[in-house]
Amino acid sequence: MPGKKKIILFRPDPGQLARLVGARLPVALLRVASLIHEDFQVVIVDQAIDTDWEAHLRRELASGDPLVFGVGTITGPQLKGAVKATEMVKALAPDVKTVWGGVYPTLCAQDLAGDPRIDFAIIGEGEHVFRDLVGAMERGADPGAITGLAYSSRGQVVNTGRRPFLDMDTLPPLPLHLLDVQRYLFSDFGADGLLEFETSRGCPHACTYCYNEAYNNRRWRALSPERVLDEMEHLHRHHGVRGLGFLDDEFFIDLKRVHSIMEGIQRRNIKMKLIFQGARVDTFARMSDDTLNLLDRSGTISIQFGIESGSQAILDSIHKGYEVEQAIRQNRRLAACNSIVPYYNFLVGFPGETKSDIDASVRLGWRLLRDNPRARLGPYHILLPYPGSAIFELAVKQGFRPPTTPEGWSDLDFHSRVPPWITDDLFDHIKRVTVASIFVDDKIPIRTRSRLARYASLIYKPVAQWRFRTQRFGLMPERHIFRLLGR
Repeated sequence: MPGKKKIILFRPDPGQLARLVGARLPVALLRVASLIHEDFQVVIVDQAIDTDWEAHLRRELASGDPLVFGVGTITGPQLKGAVKATEMVKALAPDVKTVWGGVYPTLCAQDLAGDPRIDFAIIGEGEHVFRDLVGAMERGADPGAITGLAYSSRGQVVNTGRRPFLDMDTLPPLPLHLLDVQRYLFSDFGADGLLEFETSRGCPHACTYCYNEAYNNRRWRALSPERVLDEMEHLHRHHGVRGLGFLDDEFFIDLKRVHSIMEGIQRRNIKMKLIFQGARVDTFARMSDDTLNLLDRSGTISIQFGIESGSQAILDSIHKGYEVEQAIRQNRRLAACNSIVPYYNFLVGFPGETKSDIDASVRLGWRLLRDNPRARLGPYHILLPYPGSAIFELAVKQGFRPPTTPEGWSDLDFHSRVPPWITDDLFDHIKRVTVASIFVDDKIPIRTRSRLARYASLIYKPVAQWRFRTQRFGLMPERHIFRLLGR
């Protein structure tokens, strides 16, 4: 593209989970690209789907006029790929500026600003900041005038503060021409041709384990119903998308908006399957039967809930804001729907959590499966104290030494024993419960493409169900299968 500077946007490999369930659309990178693709040559290199990404990146650095290398990152194993690619850029094209954005740079900006491999860290939402930064780089202007950056200047860390949250309706449509959409269509819960989709950001709640309070300041903001419906129609008619996986942290905060979107789907006769990633039990309890019926009739096939624990004491301690009995009632309510699969996520390893509390989570999980034949349980993951959360601060006070580099954070995930309050015996019990939770229902056959995982599920499901029903987690040959599947 003659005359235009090149901007390379990079998505690191999300890891083992992506290989099991398939790569997802890099929505965050596309949102950033939406504001700059008309003024710059924008190229996306996606490590998640490009097996020859290193050669691709070398070609892009060697051709045209590359100006900036931008990386979208979250805290965890994904950082390994981000580091490797950034080091390649610094070695092959040292004049190209490296910029990291996302949750991890926002919450760990001080550490990244002193990293010589990373020229700029973006704080908060990146669309406007990145647009202004690449414009300044093109003009040779001082980045110090741009709000939303952290970087090093003359040995000192410069932090230019944080911008107000943007109005999502002002963002242009995603520039899907920058990639092959068909490579990002996935199957889930028995539906094919699904694509990830974002309609809102943030969450107004204050769960002590969540990064959201620090990253989004408990502010929820969203696209208008008409904008959501317009984008749905466009994806369906012009890209052959047959369903959407909603990325929203909590799609159901504004129930009037939910009702309007579902009514619009009916009115416009949009025939798509819908999967919702974020839902709270207490929010769902406020939903009218009319709205729930609309959800059911408008193509909803699954809703993921953050249950977290079956112990009321633990739920209260993490400020979850609902009662265990509410989860049981809403699960029964969903059982009356025609097609909605409720998918329940649990966490274990909270401060003060005992084996009895974990057993309460096992009992609740089994109760949910028993009361609703369509219900599924997510794996019972170990809590990871994320920077910015109240539990992170408590973990530090109790002896947790948080990493100060991307490499350090890349070694931690939901299998890691990080919280200092987890004893050896409790950790062993948690690992056993986690393994059984993977196989206790039919989630693997409807959520993964891995033949090995499906075969393991077929063999061990009866054993896992017995363990949940009886709460016996002694000798476990399943743990060896779990290691074969990637951990």
